[in-house]
Amino acid sequence: AEARGLVSEILEAGMQPDVATYSSLLALVSRLAEVDGPAGMEESRVLMEELEAGGVEANEVVFNAAIDCCAKAATAGASPSLCLLRAPPLPPLSLAASLINSPP
Repeated sequence: AEARGLVSEILEAGMQPDVATYSSLLALVSRLAEVDGPAGMEESRVLMEELEAGGVEANEVVFNAAIDCCAKAATAGASPSLCLLRAPPLPPLSLAASLINSPP
């Protein structure tokens, strides 16, 4: 809820969050996921939905941050099935490498 609160504050200030905003927030959320897997995974999912709803186009940095969050959350005990991300039609090479190299 903390990251979503920051997005709300940005919007209330009359600014529009961009791809850098979301990638930074997802990196922050991945730290939460290390401690509280399900909360971090849920926060990541909601941020990705807000990004899409706001018309922001996710790039490989955003997807890598979201995948990192999900991997850390799964390591912290969250069910990997909770992490539902909509990947781009053809993921960038670095995204594919992240998927291949993520911990089991």
